[in-house]
Parts: sequence; structure tokens; C-alpha cells
Amino acid sequence: MHSSHLLHLFLLGSSFVLFQANAEEITLKEMFETMEGDLATTRDYCLKDSSITLDDLKLYKDPEQLPENQACFYKCLYIQTKIIGPDGEVDVDALEVLPGLDKSKFGEVKKCVEDFDKVVTCLDMRKIAKCIDLAVTV
Repeated sequence: MHSSHLLHLFLLGSSFVLFQANAEEITLKEMFETMEGDLATTRDYCLKDSSITLDDLKLYKDPEQLPENQACFYKCLYIQTKIIGPDGEVDVDALEVLPGLDKSKFGEVKKCVEDFDKVVTCLDMRKIAKCIDLAVTV
């Protein structure tokens, strides 16, 4: 991926949102379409693994509305990018570096993530979304 198109991907509520270096918000489909290299390979693997297409990805204000197949896509992305380990443990420190989070509230996010056991099912991604909502600044 070209440095001028450096992408920051993060979970905002129940949806992934992308901000380019100039902080312009773009749609989920646009974001995922611009991925190249390893990110594109991961995206394609997770789309196939979850039996969805880019057109199926939607934004949800309430994490409880996130459909299972979309949650499975995000779970796959988090596993492939090592945010979720093979044992289902969430690497909370990996979440801390995500843009758009109020660092002074990250302790609340960490406690929230530690309060649930592991990410086992796809719908457990809703729990991560709720925790990250505690510190979202954008």
C-alpha cells in the first residue's frame, strides 16, 4: 500500500471505519476496495470464510444489530491481524494504538475487554465493539 494511502482501520461501535491520512471518512466498501497486498489477501480470505461480499458490509450504531456473518468477517480480520489470538484472547494493547480513542479512557476499555472471557463465537465481536465505544472520540 502506498504511503499516501496509509490506512488506519479500527472498530468504532460495531463498524470498521477508515480514515486516510487527511482524516477524510470513506465508506466501508471503498475502504476495503483500496486494500492492497497482505491486507487485500486477508480481506479476501475473510470475505470468503464468512460467505459475504463487500456489498454486505453495513454500519450499525448498536453493536447488538451486527449480523452474525458480518461479525464473523470482523472476527476473521482480528484473528488474521493477531488482535485475537488462537485461544480467543484479545490483545488489549493492540487496541490501544487504534486512532480515534481517548487514551485517558483506555483503562475502561481494558477493564471491559478483560471482563469477558474470550472471543469464541462471531457474535462475541459485539462485546469488543461495546468496549471500544467507551473511548471513541470521533
